Amino acid sequence: MNDLSPLRKQRIEELIEQLPIKVAVPALIQSLQDQDWYVRATAARALRKIGESAKDAVPTLIQLLQDQEAEVRDYVADALEKIGTPEALEALEATKEYKSLLLLQEERSKPFW
Repeated sequence: MNDLSPLRKQRIEELIEQLPIKVAVPALIQSLQDQDWYVRATAARALRKIGESAKDAVPTLIQLLQDQEAEVRDYVADALEKIGTPEALEALEATKEYKSLLLLQEERSKPFW
């Protein structure tokens, strides 16, 4: 799908959502690896809608918690929360703890006055 326009990719993702889960989840996992951030975000959003039945996508989604695009990370976090496997929830918790630590370090580095 890398040679298609973003709008066409989005439409394809919407059509994939209408497929049976056995077919849709593998296609969406592949889309999570697309170069276009919008396609990755759309795939994560679709996996969120599928929920628990998208558990095969968890390892790829966990990797995308480090995506450069904030919108992708947000949709990925939502998908992991909705899928709700122990592995997904542990990854989310670790990410929250890491973000909290970074915020704390940032606050400590500011001048006191």
